[in-house]
Amino acid sequence: MIFHHLVNVFVMSPAHVHIAQATIGLINTIFRAAHSIKGGSGTFGFMDMAEFTHLLETLLDEAREGKRTLDAAAVDLLLRSTDCLRAMVTGHQNEQPAEAGIADELAAAFKVMLDGKAASDSAQPLVANS
Repeated sequence: MIFHHLVNVFVMSPAHVHIAQATIGLINTIFRAAHSIKGGSGTFGFMDMAEFTHLLETLLDEAREGKRTLDAAAVDLLLRSTDCLRAMVTGHQNEQPAEAGIADELAAAFKVMLDGKAASDSAQPLVANS
């Protein structure tokens, strides 16, 4: 299934993020995977995945546009979201959607971060100019 490939792209990319080494190219790669997951999810009616991935996409888009740096908290949240995406893909494949609890918890954390409530003045930025 195409979703497994896209989730693998998404999953493998954040694993390569190291402090001061995340380039715009890497962020673009992760963003495109999230964007494709969101679009494909919506096309197939997997609205839970589409809505969840929209939050990831928004965070990544802000980083691409230079509106935020990806600090350690943002990278951690992105990494934690990969297991959730895998569970959602598997659930839809088996026609048994994954439990919403973890997705809801992560979605709430993304919303807080996107609203700026989780910004840390002392955070180490993870975006380097390419």
